[in-house]
Amino acid sequence: HDLVLFNTPFHVAFNSGYSYFSEAADILIDEVQKRIAKGEGPLPKNSPRLACQFIPFCVPWINKAFVDNGVNLGINTFFAEPSTQKKYFNPSKIYRSLAQQWFCNPSAVSMQNEADIICDIITKYPLDGVLYGFFTFDRWIGALNKTLVRIVEERTKIPHYYLEGDFWSDEKYTLEDKIDQIKGIAYSVKINHLVSGLNNAEKKDTKQ
Repeated sequence: HDLVLFNTPFHVAFNSGYSYFSEAADILIDEVQKRIAKGEGPLPKNSPRLACQFIPFCVPWINKAFVDNGVNLGINTFFAEPSTQKKYFNPSKIYRSLAQQWFCNPSAVSMQNEADIICDIITKYPLDGVLYGFFTFDRWIGALNKTLVRIVEERTKIPHYYLEGDFWSDEKYTLEDKIDQIKGIAYSVKINHLVSGLNNAEKKDTKQ
């Protein structure tokens, strides 16, 4: 979730200037680095991890259900920072810089460009899968979701999962409606994580 928090200032409009962002970012970076050094997190180090399109802490009961089943929703593809954003950073022209970086986000581009950005994001980190589905009903964000999933999965070979839901309103479903599907996805992710770990260990032994 910290990866999402780092990029929040690019997506949230404030009318109070940006002078305090630097101090807030320094505090957040320091806190994260300390937790990394201690190996602290929602689950033990090297636990299975899913990226997801929706923001995990905005649907906390779904996030908790996955954590309770041994899978961490650690990366949000919608607001995580792609590599292309870095080349537009210009402290002397901060507002222009932010505008240019905004157009490097999946939410601000075409579906094909969104696929390119998501591929960049999810191949930077060790992941066991990607979760979609909470914008299925949304004609802006989710209209081409299933086509997007097919493109990204074929290109990255990272398993993708689909969980139907309504990000904007959770009154239409309950945890009881989703828990069996969440458990099934979590089980599949853990199997993929185990197999991937065995394959990596085998490759390491072969090299030695």
